[in-house]
Amino acid sequence: MKRINLFPTIIASLFIFSCGANYNGYLIKNAAKAIDLNYSILNGDGYKAYQKNLINVESELISNFYEFNKSDFLISPTSIISALNMLQSSLTSKPQKEILSILNDSSINIESNYSNLYSLLNRNFRGNNKIATSNSVWLNSTFEDSYNEKTLNKLANSYYTNSFGLDFNDKEKSRDTISQYIKDATNNLLNCDNLNINPDTVFILLNTLYLKDIWLIDNELKYTSETFDFNNEDGSIKKVKLLTKNRIAGRPIEEEIYSKFFIETNGGLTLEFIVPSEGYQVEDIFNLSNINEILSSSTYSFGTETESYYTNIYFPSFSSSGTYDLIDFFKAKYNLNEVFKPSYENAIFDDLPTCVTKIVHSNILNVDEVGIEGASYTLIEDAATSTEPKKEIYFDYYVTKGFIFTLKDSYGNFLFAGTLTNLSN
Repeated sequence: MKRINLFPTIIASLFIFSCGANYNGYLIKNAAKAIDLNYSILNGDGYKAYQKNLINVESELISNFYEFNKSDFLISPTSIISALNMLQSSLTSKPQKEILSILNDSSINIESNYSNLYSLLNRNFRGNNKIATSNSVWLNSTFEDSYNEKTLNKLANSYYTNSFGLDFNDKEKSRDTISQYIKDATNNLLNCDNLNINPDTVFILLNTLYLKDIWLIDNELKYTSETFDFNNEDGSIKKVKLLTKNRIAGRPIEEEIYSKFFIETNGGLTLEFIVPSEGYQVEDIFNLSNINEILSSSTYSFGTETESYYTNIYFPSFSSSGTYDLIDFFKAKYNLNEVFKPSYENAIFDDLPTCVTKIVHSNILNVDEVGIEGASYTLIEDAATSTEPKKEIYFDYYVTKGFIFTLKDSYGNFLFAGTLTNLSN
């Protein structure tokens, strides 16, 4: 039996989406139009339960990846999950059950809730800033007689997936077309120019996520005039000036092993820092039994009946990036096996044995005085009022050693997560 490769792609991206090239010549089926956000649904019990499970799955993904990688990393849990959503919808039987076990959900529940998540991930902020995601499936046109129309319709209508056809026998043209698509979706921050497409590849699933936002409407954050010692975990010290924002409502969470605090962008994205306490390192935080709760839950105190808390935050500008083949990770941490074996249990093509051969995940995130910009791709792929004014209590929060960071939207979805233990130039 000839082995045919199912080439899943997960692309997690932090970018501005601009469609520079015309892909209509390859278009087989248009994705459905995204629905308008319905806040009564978003605040309903059904979606809240879905969102809670999703955040738990993303938190576990972060902690598992750190345990597997054991070094600084950057991933986009939101993008990986979106790609896995498409993948499970493209499979049947045991391979599908394996993916659903990672997602800890049913295919029916995912389909009924994904439309609202998709709309949350496609929003415009002030000016040209936005968050944008897209899903696509790239089909080998050699097997066009075997396309399963029912599955392509489900991908288009339930997962907003555009279907494109390419002749994978022309490896360079196929690679260049998909790479240009990634560049357009990520504001040229990422590409897959080194992607080696096998002519036996049956399809590629691709999720892109882009975001860009500013801290302040009419100004940038200021750097401190003095320099600070940033204590790298390798023992070296980096002299840096820190970005600062004053009078953020709330006080830092301080525990024995770590502390945490946050800063929000103008559009409501939350960059949260989790910093080891004196004598501890990032690894000690990840070794805590409640690490998933630490990542996902942040109950900050904003004051008492007589006091209001405010914090001045000081943190370094930084860039983080990473490209990973996730197959070994999913095998080691999730016991994924069936999807990597040749089988007939894919639902996109009729009567073709397929298997997943690559899961490439590439990311970049830049944090500076203006705001945040990043990209990722995965290639599968009420406070009581008082008549008396409250006393204002101020805190300072300094990020001057290796840290864990997460970037979340207003619903707690992990857009990006990573660690930075050594600050480079």
